[in-house]
Parts: sequence; C-alpha cells; structure tokens
Amino acid sequence: MTLRRPLLAFLLTVGFALVADQASKAMVRSALPAQDSTLLVPGVLYFTHVRNAGAAFGMLPGQRIAFMSVSVIVLLVIAVYFVRQRPQVALVVFGLGLIAAGAAGNLIDRATAGFVTDFLEFAFIDFPVFNIADSSIVIGAGLLIAWLLFAPAKQIETTTPEGVSASSELPVDSPE
Repeated sequence: MTLRRPLLAFLLTVGFALVADQASKAMVRSALPAQDSTLLVPGVLYFTHVRNAGAAFGMLPGQRIAFMSVSVIVLLVIAVYFVRQRPQVALVVFGLGLIAAGAAGNLIDRATAGFVTDFLEFAFIDFPVFNIADSSIVIGAGLLIAWLLFAPAKQIETTTPEGVSASSELPVDSPE
C-alpha cells in the first residue's frame, strides 16, 4: 500500500509514539517509586519501575554516551533516507516512524535523566522490563523486515529524485 502523504504519516507516527512513550514514562516516574511494582493485569502484566542504564531490555549497562550517539546516528540515517528516497510504502513509512520515535524517546531519557525508564513487565514469561520506545523500535523493525520479505521486487526498487533507478541494499533476482 502506498501513501499519498508519506511525510505527514511519518511525522504523525513519530509524534504519537513519542508522546505515548514520554507520557507513560512520566506517569510511572510520578506514581511508582524506582524498583517498585504493581500488578496491572493479573497473570499478564506488571508495571515495574526500573531505571535502565543500558540498551533495550537492559543490555550493556553503563554505555550512556555510546547509546546516545547510536540514537542520534539512527535518527540522522532515517532523516537522510526520507529526504533522498522519499518512501511511500506504508510498511516503510510506519516502520521508520516507529524506529525514529523509539530512538528519540530513549535518547530524551538518557540526555535528561542519565537512564531510561522501563516499566512494562510480563507476568507469564521471564523477559526484561521494557518501555514503549523499546516496543516501537522492535515493531518498526518488524514492519521493515516484513516489507523486505514480502514486498514485490518492483516495490523494493526505488527511484532517486533525479529519476535514476536504484535497487535496495538487498539484491533481487530477476529471471534471465
């Protein structure tokens, strides 16, 4: 599915996901002391306030500057891609929007607090505590992977602003 106004769709995706992320983190920080937990849905979900000094899902703690740098690079790459390629495919636009929102949300936390606020904890599986930004990145990456796996070859092929055809990073076999 192609979008008529991809930039607007991208900006709305980033805006909604970023507001949801930052608002939910602010709510958790104000309502729940660090390391405290409250049952939200019995047998399914806890709100557990964790101050995460690592990457997504608590990996590699103590690398604040490195993670902030990676977030800035990701945001720049997405911006350059949007300007140069002007994607119109919904999976790409929404996928990149969710990744950008997630990167920005966790970047804001690291820059302002020195850590990321995580709070979503599944009750039925042993899985690290996470937040909406982490989920946005994972869902956005999933959308991009789905597009790469299932999109017709002609949809993966892009056209540069100069009108020169350029294929994606992944080679597409063509019948000879």
